[in-house]
Amino acid sequence: MALGDRGLFGFAGVAAQDAALPDDAAPADQQVFVVPSGTETDKTPDFYESGYERVSDGSADIFSDPLVRLNRNFEIVPGAALEWSGNEDGTVWTFTLDPNLMWNDGNPVTANDWVTTFRYGADPAHAWDFTWFFQGVMKGWDEAIAGEIPLEELGVRQGANEHELIVETQLPAPFLPAMLLYSNTLSAAALEEHGPLYNSNPETSVSAGPMKLAEWLVDQRVVYEKNPDYQGSLVVPVNRVVIKLADPGTWFIMYQ
Repeated sequence: MALGDRGLFGFAGVAAQDAALPDDAAPADQQVFVVPSGTETDKTPDFYESGYERVSDGSADIFSDPLVRLNRNFEIVPGAALEWSGNEDGTVWTFTLDPNLMWNDGNPVTANDWVTTFRYGADPAHAWDFTWFFQGVMKGWDEAIAGEIPLEELGVRQGANEHELIVETQLPAPFLPAMLLYSNTLSAAALEEHGPLYNSNPETSVSAGPMKLAEWLVDQRVVYEKNPDYQGSLVVPVNRVVIKLADPGTWFIMYQ
């Protein structure tokens, strides 16, 4: 998966705070981003549900902030984590989370969300199709996906408080923050209450990101709307995202 797949939302970073519409742009309430996506990849909008069957890579992973982002100069900048640091040998990483982030069901975004999400990704019962990403990197990951250790022994845990996340690695990993561009968390509470793929249904979907799920018509379209409860730093100059699900052979005709 190329970094370019971060799409409309993943690369904006801190620079997006300065986003403003040109003078000749349509009114804000008419700002709609329309993108096509194949019907064979419309299982989920969430990376930790499926890396390869997400609806429209360019508009996926927008129901929470990743721990870090890239800015326009391809530098790692804060996302859900305001700051981070590694220990002396680069095997224990501490991320300080933004305490203002909230899920739109009223729950705070906490370290437990990431702990639950990483454990979910490593759970052999989940059979996540992107487990290779953390193999050889996160402590206990290889053993967990093989079913050799309990998920509780995975090298990710809450730190001193609910807004401190600790990630341990197998070897010194100065590259870990960059890997965590792919760290849009699931809601631990929603996953427990509704189970897998809860974000594929507007009735159970929960968002702490800039957009929320408004509609999901199988093999037709997926619609996101701006999340009024979003407390993060990302400013997105569109009010709706419409993902049209269709055979790629029809995309150019749709564009015309």
